[in-house]
Amino acid sequence: MKMTARWPWVMALGLIGLVLATRWLQWPLMRHVPWVLVIVAALAFLFLVRLRQQWQPPPADSLRWASQPLLVLRAVTKGGSRGLEFLVFALIAAAILYQVLVPPVVGLADNGDFRRMMDQTGLTLPTGEPYNKPFQFIDLRYVVDEPRAPDAGYMSSELIFVNAALMLNKLASIALTDGIFDLRLLGTLHAAALLTSLLLVLSVTRSLPRLPRWIVGLLLLLVFTDVGYVAYLNSLYRVPAALVFLTMTVACALLYIRAPKANLGLLLAYFLAATLFACAKPQYIPHGFLLAAFGVLLSRRWDWRSYHRWASLSMAAVVCLIATGAYLVQPDPLREINLYNQVFTDLLPHSPAPEDDLADLGLDRNLVRLAETVAYHEEAPINDPQFREEFFGQVSYGSLLEFHLTHPGGLSVC
Repeated sequence: MKMTARWPWVMALGLIGLVLATRWLQWPLMRHVPWVLVIVAALAFLFLVRLRQQWQPPPADSLRWASQPLLVLRAVTKGGSRGLEFLVFALIAAAILYQVLVPPVVGLADNGDFRRMMDQTGLTLPTGEPYNKPFQFIDLRYVVDEPRAPDAGYMSSELIFVNAALMLNKLASIALTDGIFDLRLLGTLHAAALLTSLLLVLSVTRSLPRLPRWIVGLLLLLVFTDVGYVAYLNSLYRVPAALVFLTMTVACALLYIRAPKANLGLLLAYFLAATLFACAKPQYIPHGFLLAAFGVLLSRRWDWRSYHRWASLSMAAVVCLIATGAYLVQPDPLREINLYNQVFTDLLPHSPAPEDDLADLGLDRNLVRLAETVAYHEEAPINDPQFREEFFGQVSYGSLLEFHLTHPGGLSVC
């Protein structure tokens, strides 16, 4: 009987170990796997199986908990020693903040994406140049000016962090009077939001047995202090918002599942975090629909006759509507850049027969020379009228989807 109760733990921990092993081995195919998402999904599966008995609809008298999120949070986090939780959190915080703040700081150079945030917020370089030189070095100091394109249309939840950092910088400039924006301020906000999400995840593990708590804590320490993720915090990319809000989404889901009573406030927080994650970048918009569907599954703790259940369905519908709107408002240049990169940066370099793939897409085989180029490279002819007519006249998201359906081998790399 004990073996039957423990097999989900063994399977989940075995899956996590396999994921980490393949990452360390750096197998070619494994380099294209979103490791944060895989680890988080494995941890979520572990908790879902462990707490499956709580998925039954609660008694009618328990609905009073739905409007008392503080009571639920106290019930979730009570019991168990906090020593391990605070130790792991302190180590994660120290490792992240050391990389973000202590010179030489860790960050990512601009590849051309920074301008999407800079145009809408007015950030420029102290040298007078409007943008960074792509693929050079990280620039920590910026000058705050009037936005060059406040209505550029690049909708992203990353603007929440950038605008918050600019407000704090404006308050600090009153005392410092230099008016310089330090990118580490934005990195600190990213780190604070990520650490808050991780603290919520750690709080859910407090009532678990000692060994699983140690394993979860060590995995969180190993994954979220990796420089491959921390480096994004000191940047103007939109990836930090996706990382923060995905972690927050998972934390809210775990808190809701672990709560002794169904709680509408926690479910609302889940849908809000899922929406912000989906709106971080166009590439994450499809995930919003999946997370909305999972939120509907979470709401089954209420009976169909309860207004809480219908409120949950309404919130899921809102997530889908916002995700659809986020896709529709993206400007055409951004769609063209992503389409170019999907073909020449992702598809062709990993194809065993790139010339044949170009022919199947209706393109000239000689375009294989552009394989491994990015739309921002100087040699990329994305602004050439003849190339635009030839490429965008033949390739669209619909034709690319049709290509992948008829060439399933390419789905593993794109």
